[in-house]
Amino acid sequence: MHKFIPTHWNRNTHVLVTKYTWPIEEYLKGHAILVHINCLEDIPNILKHLHETTIVHAFVYTDKYASLETININPDWGQIPIILYINRLGQFRNIHEKIGMIRNMNVTIIFTGAEKQATTDAQVLASLGIHSGICLPTDALLGDHVLDLITYNFYNTMPHAEIEPFSTLCRYYDGETYVNPKIAEFVNPLRYIYVDKELHLAFSQEELDTGIFFDQGIEKLYGVSSHDAIEKETVKWQEMFVDAHPCTFCPAYRICMGYFQKQREIGRCCKVMTELLSAIEFEKNKQQNNIKRCQL
Repeated sequence: MHKFIPTHWNRNTHVLVTKYTWPIEEYLKGHAILVHINCLEDIPNILKHLHETTIVHAFVYTDKYASLETININPDWGQIPIILYINRLGQFRNIHEKIGMIRNMNVTIIFTGAEKQATTDAQVLASLGIHSGICLPTDALLGDHVLDLITYNFYNTMPHAEIEPFSTLCRYYDGETYVNPKIAEFVNPLRYIYVDKELHLAFSQEELDTGIFFDQGIEKLYGVSSHDAIEKETVKWQEMFVDAHPCTFCPAYRICMGYFQKQREIGRCCKVMTELLSAIEFEKNKQQNNIKRCQL
């Protein structure tokens, strides 16, 4: 599990996730932060006022109706980590210059549109060397297009960039640690803590929005990585085993944890996630074999 290196005075190993609707520059000074922004023009304004001890994990911008055609890519972003959630690519003749810029930047593009279009766009960008991905909501269709993208990501022999959420699931899955697609959207109690302008602390944006907090207050932030609530949250998935939930009998539960339980009876989630688990294990074995061959 990757950990963030703390600053010289901050003991936390977590990334604080927040929306840019309050003076984060002052209250989150010295922390590692992931910031959801309302407009891309917020990026230079935030950077200009951040304390030197503050680490930007990423800026996240969402416009579920936009295409890459309508997004302004600023060359001044350089290697600033930026994640764009947009609907689609758009006409290639109108974006090829932007793609050339993005290839030299630290930009990830996640597509939120219809499944067929999103998987196609993600594969196109990945083939061009750009970190891309698709959204997989709990009611996703999980059609053959998703299976094709899984196959491309893990079995294609041509070089390509990472594709989410598959790459993140693969990175965190180790055969013992249980994961689910939310981990690619910054929901992981071992890595991310959510905070709002009232300084409520939660493990997801959904919990913040619904008033489910595990603590509150500026004084709680400085040692939040050692909070007792984190350990309890990391084993919460075990409750499904206690209740003998049908999802726990699925071979892919280790990388789903009941995430798609609403569509379990349809059976599509089991087929797709089991295929994804096989692909991840294939990739892990390949990596292990490469390590063994390279040792002197």
